Amino acid sequence: MLNFGGVITAKLKFCTIGLYDEKDNLLSMDFGAFFNELEQRMLANNVESIVKEVDGRTLRVMQFHRKNGFSENEFLIPIGKVKSGATYKIAEDRYNLEKIDYDIFDINILYYNSIENVIMVTVDREGPSIALIAKYFQQFLSENVQVRIEPVYRISGLERVEKSDFVSSVSISLNLTSQEQLFYDESTEIEENLTQCTRQIANLTRDDFGSNFLTLSFGLGKRSKKSMTKDAVLDLIYKLRLDSDMIREITVKCKKDSEEKIEPAKLKESQFELSLNITADGMDYILAHADDFFDARRKDYIHRVNELRAICRKEEVVEYFKENRLAFA
Repeated sequence: MLNFGGVITAKLKFCTIGLYDEKDNLLSMDFGAFFNELEQRMLANNVESIVKEVDGRTLRVMQFHRKNGFSENEFLIPIGKVKSGATYKIAEDRYNLEKIDYDIFDINILYYNSIENVIMVTVDREGPSIALIAKYFQQFLSENVQVRIEPVYRISGLERVEKSDFVSSVSISLNLTSQEQLFYDESTEIEENLTQCTRQIANLTRDDFGSNFLTLSFGLGKRSKKSMTKDAVLDLIYKLRLDSDMIREITVKCKKDSEEKIEPAKLKESQFELSLNITADGMDYILAHADDFFDARRKDYIHRVNELRAICRKEEVVEYFKENRLAFA
């Protein structure tokens, strides 16, 4: 929460949520029954089952706030992290401190809408982070699958490449000291393309030469009037994932038509996580204005959502686990 001249504002981030298998296939974007199952367990006097230890912190969901009071497909989930350290309150004499002997939670709020296939998450610094929330949900599922909550980006540089007619060169700068290992994971399905070659070169440069960074550049040269194969360039960019910490920058020199000058489009520095600053008045305010928030950003997130819908196997998370005899812990 931010406070400007007495007006409290909060930031909502727009994210996608998906269930992926070990081969990185998107199985589901439908988490409605999964979330409802969590709340039902809690309301059935089984609170212990929804309290989980995640990275040394205690997390749990609280009772949901539902659209129109009853919706199974659109609701707000308070997710709390137990405040660390001793906490005190003013004693009854109004002078002394009295230690609180019960848990106090720092909260962030997740708003789920099954139709939009987008979630909105508040990002209060003291509350659980988006990464921690994803790990919390993972605690209920098998290791054979992974829950991913990923920010939606407004990427002006990438949009320039997508709309261009001529691409003359590509430069990829990698951070080889990143702790993120997905790019190097040998269990990842290997494809016979430049992605595989880039992975192998990065491994060699990091492991054999002890390098901290690597830059790969390829193109046509200044005087060429031809264009590189734009679809192949975009396919490589998508597979490298701009949100990865391993990507320092990707620069593509491109232009819209023959009359324009070739200009570099820096993809990493031009990306912005899609968010919205709101005047917050508690959970009821977010619940009442959720449709307005989606309307304000739909044109920015719909392209990414449609991309995921096109490759999603359209399983429902809980049903997938029942059919595959996997545990809903």
